[in-house]
Amino acid sequence: MKPVCEKLGYSRQSFYGERRARQRKAVDERFIIDAVIQARIVHPRCGARKLMKYTRDTLTRAGIAIGRDRFFELLRTHDMLVKRRKAFVPHTTHFDDSLPVSRNLVAGRVFDAPNRVFVADITYIRCKDRFLFLTLITDLFSKDIVGWHLSDDLAAGGCLKALEMAYRIVPPGTKVIFHSDRGCQFASREFRARLAEYGMLSSMTEELHCYENSIAERVNGILKQEYYLDVEFKGREDALRAVERVIEVYNTLRIHDALGGIVPSEARRVPELARPFVVAIQEAAIARAEERRAKVAARRAAPEEAA
Repeated sequence: MKPVCEKLGYSRQSFYGERRARQRKAVDERFIIDAVIQARIVHPRCGARKLMKYTRDTLTRAGIAIGRDRFFELLRTHDMLVKRRKAFVPHTTHFDDSLPVSRNLVAGRVFDAPNRVFVADITYIRCKDRFLFLTLITDLFSKDIVGWHLSDDLAAGGCLKALEMAYRIVPPGTKVIFHSDRGCQFASREFRARLAEYGMLSSMTEELHCYENSIAERVNGILKQEYYLDVEFKGREDALRAVERVIEVYNTLRIHDALGGIVPSEARRVPELARPFVVAIQEAAIARAEERRAKVAARRAAPEEAA
């Protein structure tokens, strides 16, 4: 080996040092990939940025340091970056002009604790022979799913059962705002009567519907995009087991940047840990909403171009 090293202009110490470094890098990368695989067992489709957080403690204990760019490149090399999937989306929101609607009680306001606002939406779950419909109720502050129900149809009954589950965690005497789109399930007289019975205030989107209920829609997307609720299940029982497991993982194990890097259950348990982040994000969202409304108003006020 000495003659080879001399011919290449290397000392033997340099040659062996570089070889050890390459071997160490290969071992480190294999360890990192194994750690990512373990994290993906719980969080199947989470992005690389969150994977760094989920694997940080494991890598630190192993004495492995890796930067963001190298981490992303390593996942790209092993084809482990998340690929977004598109699917057919059946309509889950049906408006009924004969039903009353509520003002948006959430817009322009900051809520700095749990049990102030619950946001709700309905999404579909695909089975081999039909669609099921999942009602999700999420706490606006802590981001935890506080009520849910998997229904065979889009009747109001599923929403009522999800509401009943959410109501169980509300401290006595607390006035909760229940915010949703204007779907007929949430606008129905039966649902409104139950809200009144529970002492909750009805709030609905008004104009910019997708923006005014974005937290609820974001939760739907997370469960489908990151935890495989967008796959086709064999039947209702398989779908129900998957929903139960995914909601438990989401509430107790999925970290949120919007909560300062903690999980929803911890944000509910210790609100002060998440409060600065939640308030800052709500204030930024209010500012963006005001900009959107100003643009919409400006377009409506602009004179029509001459034909």
